[in-house]
Amino acid sequence: MSPEILKCIKNQDMNSLNNIDRFKNDVFCLGMTIIELGILKSLTKVVTKDHIFDTSQLQKYFEQFKNEYKNNKLLISLVQKMIEVNPISRPTFVGNQSN
Repeated sequence: MSPEILKCIKNQDMNSLNNIDRFKNDVFCLGMTIIELGILKSLTKVVTKDHIFDTSQLQKYFEQFKNEYKNNKLLISLVQKMIEVNPISRPTFVGNQSN
C-alpha cells in the first residue's frame, strides 16, 4: 500500500483516507508490483513492524531493479515516477495531465 494510506492506518486516522487520491495510490502499488516482478523478491521490508514506510529499503529494492534493467532507461524512469513517495509528485496517468 502507498505511504499515505499506511500513514493513515498507523495514525488510526480513517477519515483522512477519503482525501487520498486513489489513482496515485494505484500507481504507487503498480510500481511496487513491477519491482517485485522485476527482481523476483517480495518487498515486505519496505514496511516495518511498526507500520512505518521505510524509504531507504524501497531505494535498495529500486537499485536492484535498476541494475537488473539497466538497458531499459524508459522502464526505469517510469517505475521511478510510479514509486515516488510524495503523492503530489507521483503521476496519476489519468487523462492528459502533465503529472
